[in-house]
Amino acid sequence: GSLDVSVEIPHEGRYEIEVSALGEPADGDTAELSIDVYSDDTDRSKGSEVIRNRLVALHERLLGVRVDADSPDVDTAYRLFLDVWRRKLDEAGTRGGHFREDGVACDIDDLYYYDGIVDDSVVLFTREDGGKEYRLDHAAIEDFQANVDFSDKRQVARTWVVVLAYLLMDYRYIYL
Repeated sequence: GSLDVSVEIPHEGRYEIEVSALGEPADGDTAELSIDVYSDDTDRSKGSEVIRNRLVALHERLLGVRVDADSPDVDTAYRLFLDVWRRKLDEAGTRGGHFREDGVACDIDDLYYYDGIVDDSVVLFTREDGGKEYRLDHAAIEDFQANVDFSDKRQVARTWVVVLAYLLMDYRYIYL
């Protein structure tokens, strides 16, 4: 079948349109249709609720304070999230969507860099002089990286990096 629905968009911006259809024709049910339009800056979207709840958890873990999802601290962090996210989306068209392209990388020679991510990333190595030391198993790491898409097409990972840096600069974290 086909569907023709008009949706009123109140102002310029980025929108997500979610269409859900549900029905069981075998049981004689008529199909139910739901159309939701979410703006990236509305506080009623499902995405904003999830982000605000994550910010609440980060405030408690990092800063040691209990806040509500609609508190001024969360509002400020949420506005920062949206601002950075929009800017990163605008940049993605010209600069690509990979962390590595922008030179954002940690020192992968750190033995704990892949801890909990790549199984057996550290191996015990015997040197020529008979001494033993732990080293990264580069073959295991390369095998892991070959199966992972590091792109960040929606720029969410980069946005969270900025928000985390913002929270880590808060005096409550620094002097906790």
